[in-house]
Amino acid sequence: MQRINDLLLPDSSELILLDDSGADQCIVNLNSFLVSTRTGIFFDVGGATGEMVTSSPLELVNEAYTLCTLPDKKKVIFRVNQAFCDRDPNQKEALLATHQLRDFGIVVDNCAKRHLANNDGTKGTQSISTPEGERCEFHFDGKKCYFSVRRPSPEELNQFPIIELTNAEPYEPAKRIARSVRRSKFSDTDVANWRACLGFPTHDVTRTTLENTTQLVKTLQAETREYLRDYHRTRVHALKPKRIDDTMYTDTFFSCITSIRGYKMFQLFAYKRSKYNVIQLMKKKAHAPQAYEDCILDHGAPNKVVTDNAKELIGSKFRSVSRRYSITTGHTVPYSQHQNYSEGEGGNFKFALVKLLHLTIGVLALHSSTRHVAIYPKQRLTGVLLLRICAVTRMISVSSGSLGSHRFGTMTQSLPFHRTR
Repeated sequence: MQRINDLLLPDSSELILLDDSGADQCIVNLNSFLVSTRTGIFFDVGGATGEMVTSSPLELVNEAYTLCTLPDKKKVIFRVNQAFCDRDPNQKEALLATHQLRDFGIVVDNCAKRHLANNDGTKGTQSISTPEGERCEFHFDGKKCYFSVRRPSPEELNQFPIIELTNAEPYEPAKRIARSVRRSKFSDTDVANWRACLGFPTHDVTRTTLENTTQLVKTLQAETREYLRDYHRTRVHALKPKRIDDTMYTDTFFSCITSIRGYKMFQLFAYKRSKYNVIQLMKKKAHAPQAYEDCILDHGAPNKVVTDNAKELIGSKFRSVSRRYSITTGHTVPYSQHQNYSEGEGGNFKFALVKLLHLTIGVLALHSSTRHVAIYPKQRLTGVLLLRICAVTRMISVSSGSLGSHRFGTMTQSLPFHRTR
């Protein structure tokens, strides 16, 4: 170990015990630990990278002892339970799982002394503390907190104090699956769920697909990874959102004035068969792809999306969202607005709000700012107050007896429409 700029840098041959807040469970090795109890239970630790990659499953061990030399030259014995044992003879690093220590009551402050731990100016202690009051300080080399350790001899176990870091009881941070085999038979419920994820093919096509795409795959990594990770990153975006067996039409609607929150337009997404309309407020036309993806994640992905030939709706960003979620794209004929279903739905939505303003008593009481009342004449108050009403009602569903059956999605902000007379 050498000191450079007040930092203790470990040598390449030095055995160290790293504090790793991203580790799911502690990992020890035979070079720096004296293992007393072996359980005979092995786990396949998937997702490891770098030097922690192992070619064989790791055994779960208890009572693993290591001799630690603290920065003040004090020596203590650490006892680690419920840890994985890496039998690689060249392994020089061991991992302390921060969450596993904290689960046992150990206070872990892995913030370096030179860094602020809180906004009040308190700096980190760079140490661990036991409920009995024992405090052990980390080494810090500018990148990581670690302990300098080595394998103790049986005589040293009786010579130095022993600090237990983890509980000997089974530690289960996540559900483990010891063995999982892909199912060869699928129930009607399973087929229905997969059918929705795959874009609503027929029932027979879905069942045949499941039977043929899994016959050569005995297991899946997500199901056979015996020690599950604390995080999951999806690789198939099309299966993530819920699917709507419908065709979506979308168009941009503009306002003659800007709302108090800076919105100048909104993007209307109209599902034709279900009559479900979603409105996303925007400040720029370039925000249409983002509004499109928000609609997919919040409400559902359609089978097909139809747009006009606006630049922002046929650009690469909008098409990439459709490709990511496996949505077929289509476009209307230029100068044929009647082919876009959302054009009429946007008019119906405006008419519904105007109707609401004429039938609702006490509309002016909902308008909190008198500035618009003083500036704009009464005939323009409708445009200012339209989405003020929506912000209060959150959803407008007009009965079939007055305006036809139209259901509109949740609206979260305020935006005035075009001037109405």
